[in-house]
Amino acid sequence: MELIYKDLTEKLRGNIFDVHKKLGVGYDEPTYHQALIRRFQEDDIPFVSQEMKWLFHRNLPE
Repeated sequence: MELIYKDLTEKLRGNIFDVHKKLGVGYDEPTYHQALIRRFQEDDIPFVSQEMKWLFHRNLPE
């Protein structure tokens, strides 16, 4: 399968593996999230962090 955004995909994967390699295992998700935010900013990768989305359940907003 050919990737549409091969360069960006490789850059993202590299950042993800770099964060995991440097932090190791055992941290909670917010810790990895903050580390990825910093890596994306360092590499000038545009992103949206934890965008607010509305969930409708049984026709009621939650």
